[in-house]
Formats: sequence, structure tokens, C-alpha cells
Amino acid sequence: MLKMANRDLFLWDLNEILKALPDRGLAENIAATVYSKASRLGIDEALAYVDSMRKENNLDEKSANSIRDLLMRNSVRR
Repeated sequence: MLKMANRDLFLWDLNEILKALPDRGLAENIAATVYSKASRLGIDEALAYVDSMRKENNLDEKSANSIRDLLMRNSVRR
């Protein structure tokens, strides 16, 4: 699960990573979905979503890796 104590920092870092995307609407959609999956379903589901966005060429490899690292740094096992 996502560490809720670091919620604001997580969202800020996620938005900074996604600033590189040319389509701002897509970036906001990806950010919202990653946060939702990480906080409600779990980190594994969020990672699977990032992988699917990478396979669909909606994310470049650098951004996908950065999001994966961010998710792992902000995860906690319950």
C-alpha cells in the first residue's frame, strides 16, 4: 500500500515526472490512476498499470522507471 503520511510529496513527485508528457490530459489521467491504484488496491496493481501504459507507448521508459522507483520508495507492506 501507499504510505499516506507522504501523500502530498508523492503526488508532487508524480506530477513532476509526468510534466515531460506532451499531452497534459493524459498526464493527469495517468497520475490520478497511479495514485488511486496505489492507495486503494496496492503497489503491485499500480506497477502493472505503469507497465501497461509503457507497452501502449503512453509513457517513455525513463518516466515509467521513475514512477516505478517512486512507488517502491513510498510503499509499505501491511
